[in-house]
Amino acid sequence: MLFQKITDVIPKHRSRLVLVVKKIELSVVSLFIYGCNIDNMNQNYPEYQFLTSRFTVNAGKYYTRHLTQAFCQVFMVVAACFVYLPAFAKPDDTPFLSIYTEVRYPADYIQTASGDELPSNSASELMHALVEKAGLPYSIKVVPWARAIQAIDNEPNVIVYSMARTPEREPLYHWIGEIRPINIYLFGLRERKAELPDTLQVARDFRIGNLLNDVVDEYFRGEGFPDLVYFRDFSRSISMLQRGRIDLIPFAEHGIEEFLIQQGVDTNILVPMVQIDAVSTSLNIVLSKSTDPDVTALLIDSYQELVESGRYEEIMGIEWRGDSGAR
Repeated sequence: MLFQKITDVIPKHRSRLVLVVKKIELSVVSLFIYGCNIDNMNQNYPEYQFLTSRFTVNAGKYYTRHLTQAFCQVFMVVAACFVYLPAFAKPDDTPFLSIYTEVRYPADYIQTASGDELPSNSASELMHALVEKAGLPYSIKVVPWARAIQAIDNEPNVIVYSMARTPEREPLYHWIGEIRPINIYLFGLRERKAELPDTLQVARDFRIGNLLNDVVDEYFRGEGFPDLVYFRDFSRSISMLQRGRIDLIPFAEHGIEEFLIQQGVDTNILVPMVQIDAVSTSLNIVLSKSTDPDVTALLIDSYQELVESGRYEEIMGIEWRGDSGAR
């Protein structure tokens, strides 16, 4: 294996190496055969042992000389290879990016024959374009939000999207780039509008369904909201509202109509009651803080190239705001 790699890296030494190696092989084989014959002769004709001893010494000198020359030649070529090898060898320390996302409804992902869930939405298309522009190997997995946060908080080379940008989260991650701006509202059933809250202070007395550890959950728990109900994804939220198990759900204004269509319900079934100003910000691509700075810079530069080339606008269908920036 080593011989093959060396001769591949420096082709001009290939023919010389082949001749030298064959010379070594011939010398070793000849010594082995010669040694076997001398042993047989000594056993069968002990009276001629003094002759075989002399032959052995002379032959040993002959083959030793050839072996020494051959090994010296190999050493010189191998030494040259180690000098030039780093210039030709490809680096093997390219980081592998583990990318995680969560989906709020089933239409945002497809399921493969093996049962794996692959995200399928505009944010994921932007994510693919970004890492392919950066030229880094990667994998994307759909996981519960809590698992994504655990990974990015504890491991290098982890990307999570789409994360809302807040002052509390600002120092925790590298912010690669914005996906889209968002306005978050508490939605309730239109038929119950008269009894639903119109301020956040009144909303404290209502049951709010949500995902564990997302930005809205962090805000509600930080503000001491007492009655929070959790589910794995938002596909269950409509039935829970209709059965009276929860009163309100937080959702981005831009995505609520599409969500209701995909759930197969009337798009007028829900009504926005209260905007949550504290988390009405932007959704972003973020990178774990412990990632190598060179990788971080490469991803930020690649994101900016997508914006400047118009690829961002082509994928997302909206103009890049440019006010929040990427850093």
